[in-house]
Amino acid sequence: MAKNYKLESKKKIKEKAAADGRFYIKTGLFHRYVASRMSGIVIIVLEVLSLIITTIFAMVLGIFGSVIMGQEYAGSLVVTDSMSEKTAELINSIAAYILPANNMWLISSIIYIIGTFVLILGFSRIASAIHGSATVLTLVSYSMMMSAHDLMGSERSPAAIMMPCIFITIISVSIAMLVFIPRWLDKKNERDSAPAPSILGDKED
Repeated sequence: MAKNYKLESKKKIKEKAAADGRFYIKTGLFHRYVASRMSGIVIIVLEVLSLIITTIFAMVLGIFGSVIMGQEYAGSLVVTDSMSEKTAELINSIAAYILPANNMWLISSIIYIIGTFVLILGFSRIASAIHGSATVLTLVSYSMMMSAHDLMGSERSPAAIMMPCIFITIISVSIAMLVFIPRWLDKKNERDSAPAPSILGDKED
């Protein structure tokens, strides 16, 4: 599946589409194309889905949610002189989990947003790597958040709303596969169909 980035007129893009049957997509200043109309439509649908998930779970819940909850946790996890040593130790243990986890949630949400922006520009492999690093932070944050709520004896945790962001990574990896696997197969077919070099050297007349 081929993919190019060129500054070209719409007329040239349409002429190429009619000539080789490829499905062209215009994104900002970039004109890119994929090998088939169906795969191009699937990529567009996946990108729209990635935008929706990123907006809801990374921007709204991830950034605004983590900031609001971070303030609440910081205000409630305060050790005072009137507390017993055991209670103070418990609060410190909870804070050691939940505050870093909340910060990781905020950072991973920002990384997801950056990755989705890169994905929309058409750099799916770079976006996959960015989203992959965000997923690692998400999993670590989720684990720490759940540990904190186990110490609190609470069955309700905001950690569950972190996990849908993992689907953003799955989408970006899927798009990269749709773009580059057919492209790799095309090159492989070209190599396989190329004539084999002659084993006989040139002879004198």
